[in-house]
Amino acid sequence: MPEAWRRALLDADISQNYPNLIHDLEFGSPIGNPPSIDFTFIPKNLPSANINPVYITNLIAEEVSAGRMDGPFSIEEVHIIYGGHFRTCPLGLVEKPGSVDLRMIRHFSKEDQFGHSTNSWLDSDDFPTRWFTACQTAEFVS
Repeated sequence: MPEAWRRALLDADISQNYPNLIHDLEFGSPIGNPPSIDFTFIPKNLPSANINPVYITNLIAEEVSAGRMDGPFSIEEVHIIYGGHFRTCPLGLVEKPGSVDLRMIRHFSKEDQFGHSTNSWLDSDDFPTRWFTACQTAEFVS
């Protein structure tokens, strides 16, 4: 009930503390309370992406064909989709231990020209994460 939340925030005079809450309730919420994005940030990929750029292209194509990802999109298309500015993170590749396969990584700690990164907007104390083993997950799901 976003309108009820909007009213409650206004009544308590704290809507300025939660500028994205109503939008997030209506359209989904990122983790944390990130600031508004007022410029587009598209950093270069990590040097490790040059190990095998075709590998990254194929991984992305697999994700798109499996329906787990949309795209690829041009910068202009993304501006239209998001209705303005957006941020990306650089991609890289690391070796999987004990395998010849590579793993694509995303560098969410890459800082923009103002020293901010996606990860810097998160306070891990506000969003405690617990990692489970595959066995624990299987038990939970069953």
